[in-house]
Amino acid sequence: MARDAEQDDRGLSVAQSRRIDEIAAAWGLATMVLMENAGRAMAEAAVRAGEARGLESVVVVAGPGNNGGDGLVAARWLINAGREVAVVHLAERSGGDAAVHRGVLERMGVPGVVWGGDGVGTGLTKAGRSVVLDCVFGTGLSRAPEGNAAGAIGWINGMRERGSWVIAADVPSGLDADSGRALGACVRADETVAFVARKRGFGAPGAGEWLGRVTVADIGVPRAIVDRVVAEGRA
Repeated sequence: MARDAEQDDRGLSVAQSRRIDEIAAAWGLATMVLMENAGRAMAEAAVRAGEARGLESVVVVAGPGNNGGDGLVAARWLINAGREVAVVHLAERSGGDAAVHRGVLERMGVPGVVWGGDGVGTGLTKAGRSVVLDCVFGTGLSRAPEGNAAGAIGWINGMRERGSWVIAADVPSGLDADSGRALGACVRADETVAFVARKRGFGAPGAGEWLGRVTVADIGVPRAIVDRVVAEGRA
């Protein structure tokens, strides 16, 4: 479920976001579950945007970490919903829970999936106006994107300039979630689906030009955990 960001005045820091993940794991709430919920929220946002703007295809650009895993989940839901989906994964292999979702896509025989950096250009060149899901980097990014990741960010922004609609997963790739400043190459999103709560940097001057419209998706983290972490930060 998503809601307008204005309905939630919490601005979580990167450290608080990590703390929430740690407590959720200690409570037995598997990362796999949260990734599934985040991916489905992204898929739902893509369907809404596509229907509103007449965009039938979706391109998922996924990074090597959990943010990329969210994108791989979204791709599965979108394929199940009958959308035309292209997936580009900027890693030779995935780790953790993301590897499970990548394996599912491979077993599904998803066409147009490009694994690893060498084939990225081939996988992107023919894409027309689409909904583009930015799932390259999340809140853990602390330095300027480089290499294929920086190239993919540039491609995403180019697609937006040509009429595609860009949706960022949790935070636009390349944006510092605490300061709201671009670390280097940074995605300019039309909308950002923030997981659990807004991030602290979202209210910083100038952050809006990267974020677009912000909604908050409930991915199943108990509110008690969020309240506990926020209270710890105020103590």
